[in-house]
Amino acid sequence: MRKLFWILVCCAGLAQAADRIGVLDNGLGYAIRHTDRPVGEVEFRLVVNAGEVDVGDATLDGGMHLIEHMAFRDTDAYPNGTLVPYLRTQGFRFGEHLNGWTSSSATVYQLALPHGDTAGVAAGLKVLAGFASGIRFDPATLAAESKVVAEELRGRQNDASFRAWLQQHALYQQGTGAGAWSYGTPDSIGKIPADALSGLYRRLYVPGRMTLVVAGDVDPDQVESQLRKQFAGLWPEAGGKPAQLRAPMPPSTTLAYTVSLVDDGMNDWANLGLSFPRPDFASAEGVRKAYVVALLKYALTQRLAQRAIRPQIDWRWRDDGQPILNFGYRLVPELNKHSGQLDTRQQLLNLEGQLTAFVVQPLDDQTLAQLKREFIGTVVQWQANGRGRAKAEADLLAMAALGQHPWSDSRAELPELRKAVDGVDAKTLSALLADALARPRYLQFAYQPKHIKQLPDRDTVLGWYKGFKPGPQPAAFGDYATLAFPGPKAAPGKITSARRDGDIETLVLSNGVKVLLRPMAGGDGLVQFRFGAMGGLFQFGESQYPAALIAPSAIAGMTVALLPQLEVARIRLADGVSLATSVEQEWFGFYGSAQPSGLPTVFAELHHRFYRDPRNDRLGGWGRDELVKPDAQINSFARLIYQDMRDAAFPDDYRLQIANPRWYDEYQNGSLEQVVRQLYGDPSRFTLGLVGDFDPAAVKPLLEKWLANLPRRDDVVPTVIAPVKAVAGGDVQETDTTRRSGYVRIEFNTRQPWSPETIAQGWLLKTVLEERLRLRLRDDGGMSYSPTVNYQLLPSSAQFAQLVVGFDIDPKHEDEAARQVRSVFASLRDTPVGRSELDAARRIVLREARAELDVPEMLCQRLLTNDAGGLPVSQVDAVYKAVQATDAAALRDGARRWLSEAGMTIGRVSPNPRI
Repeated sequence: MRKLFWILVCCAGLAQAADRIGVLDNGLGYAIRHTDRPVGEVEFRLVVNAGEVDVGDATLDGGMHLIEHMAFRDTDAYPNGTLVPYLRTQGFRFGEHLNGWTSSSATVYQLALPHGDTAGVAAGLKVLAGFASGIRFDPATLAAESKVVAEELRGRQNDASFRAWLQQHALYQQGTGAGAWSYGTPDSIGKIPADALSGLYRRLYVPGRMTLVVAGDVDPDQVESQLRKQFAGLWPEAGGKPAQLRAPMPPSTTLAYTVSLVDDGMNDWANLGLSFPRPDFASAEGVRKAYVVALLKYALTQRLAQRAIRPQIDWRWRDDGQPILNFGYRLVPELNKHSGQLDTRQQLLNLEGQLTAFVVQPLDDQTLAQLKREFIGTVVQWQANGRGRAKAEADLLAMAALGQHPWSDSRAELPELRKAVDGVDAKTLSALLADALARPRYLQFAYQPKHIKQLPDRDTVLGWYKGFKPGPQPAAFGDYATLAFPGPKAAPGKITSARRDGDIETLVLSNGVKVLLRPMAGGDGLVQFRFGAMGGLFQFGESQYPAALIAPSAIAGMTVALLPQLEVARIRLADGVSLATSVEQEWFGFYGSAQPSGLPTVFAELHHRFYRDPRNDRLGGWGRDELVKPDAQINSFARLIYQDMRDAAFPDDYRLQIANPRWYDEYQNGSLEQVVRQLYGDPSRFTLGLVGDFDPAAVKPLLEKWLANLPRRDDVVPTVIAPVKAVAGGDVQETDTTRRSGYVRIEFNTRQPWSPETIAQGWLLKTVLEERLRLRLRDDGGMSYSPTVNYQLLPSSAQFAQLVVGFDIDPKHEDEAARQVRSVFASLRDTPVGRSELDAARRIVLREARAELDVPEMLCQRLLTNDAGGLPVSQVDAVYKAVQATDAAALRDGARRWLSEAGMTIGRVSPNPRI
């Protein structure tokens, strides 16, 4: 047994001492990490450092993707489709707890088990051993799965964003000499012979290309021993040498450029990519440099935003592991653009000029210190919300195996990052960007056909750069300083009553605000909060509804205490606060998380939002222009869901017709202010939930200072929410001859009062339907790639219940698939499900319901849902208990309500004319 990298990793301080990171004698790498959350759960990843770019044979294009599919169909460990049925008996939901993906350069399998004991780990390792060395390629089974993959590819051909992703990967290979690769076509994928696919599998699925990841509530020593026994005997012929990460491609020596058309109704878009050195995550210095580059990315984001340029900045990875910092931004249409806005050339060169200014004008010390504070705040939020859980750690270890992340544990990463960031000066950041700007760019433009007469070719773009000279720039960050909200607008209020019910303390403030406090150990120093009231969009009448539809963005973008949202966001980040606004159908308010030290910032922002002065504090958003215009170009998929099906199912209920063009014409100036005053004019309707690591004694004075004195406006009317009016909408269709695949959506819109029992029935029905449809449409018929089922039940007097089934479909089988799906609905209404099927569904739902009670964010939401639904807040496990109590007869009764044909509407997007 050799443990390569182990000494390097430990000495670099990149992993916790309990990690087990090594390589077996046959060359298989592994990484094992203990996590405390979720209790008992364990996540597995099998990372294969091989993807479509490694196929090297045009007749096998898409072969790696097809191998990934076959892994779930037929292995030595679980032959003839027995894997998924077995895992469902263990509480698995296919797609969520068991899945895989194939990219150009890698294949990754993921598996999540509810038990991290010896038996659970053994079960997980057995599954992954089957993927690693035991996939079988029976011709008949391969032919059936090829149909599923063909349908997936057919659906991707309709996806403009996927096409753009493929174009960008091809862009990154320009000038490198790398060969082309492809996922194949719906026609070619079915022609790959079984023996050729088996040969490809044996050639690329070798232990030196693989890393096995285990993260969760496990004993690393025990897992390492089990892993050795399970995998050491595989591939006896392997030489034992681990394959290195893919060799670097030759650097591009000139501009890499691509331009394309996108579907009408999408945004015109640009991506500008800058190359950075390939990271060396095996050394402490390499990790330090990666942290410094992350700080540069944040500083650039803030610098450009202050210059009114707000690109989406993120990391992309070339197939050889080369990181590319990508600046994505919306292009102003070349035709019919608003007066005074920049064209494509001006937008591009303006961005280039700002990047150059960052280099020639290094940040001053005060600005850099503030940027560091805010950047650390973003990391703290990410660490507290995203790290330490089994899934997050497994995903990051998988990224590390692909050379895209350090082998760092959450407990070691933040101190290392702070140390790296503290030692950075402004000249270092400028020099990093200067080096990137000295390298050739990656540039991608995408336009709607209606917005451009002639696409700019490569020579044209090179001409833009040839004549480019950055103009004089204003001083960098001249007003970038520490910010804070002002003090309260009124004297403190009081806590007028308090009572305890189990772990939850309920307070009532002097203005009627209700507060639910649930301290919770193990929250990683974070407090989850939700502050809102029932009502949302559904409370508004028809004359105010157009304004209500644009209220979410108006509230999200409003100034707070005269501070613009950019500065409000900086205050949050510096104090480790995440806060979002929400105006939903039946609920409106705020939610997020904060360190306990950041709660004063949270409460101060809420306070000043309620004390908003409409004469000075401006609302955000684009006003009436956010509504759908009568002549708007809407793609067929969105038109079906948001217009056709809504019109058919809710002809007498305007509240569900959110994309109706009538709202644009009926919008009234001044009505938006009335809507905002109605939403936030009466604090006595609001409930605040706090869950996590906090001291109630420290929070109570803050509540009195900031929230107990929120004002009530005199012009607020009582909230009234009428029940939803739904009908059977029949069949509706959008014919789109540009599509290669069809899509069918079946909605059941019914009226049901909220209760834990009804939630439990909907959740179980979703789970039973998913498996029946997977077997009927996917595995047995190969007609659909990914049938999905979703449901919702609003905890309000709207009594709105909705269950939705959606599936892509080969256009040749639309009618047959719809017939089969309707027969599945009928069987659930007519016949109680069998005991084994119900037991499997119940085990899956109980696993998910139990997990919600261990996650502070979900527990906080459950507290407010119970409160809105009239259930005692202490009964946060009411849904869990209702799932346990639901038997076959109760589920059949639920199916008759949830799947009532009196509320059924069937919608299709199809290339076939309506029959």
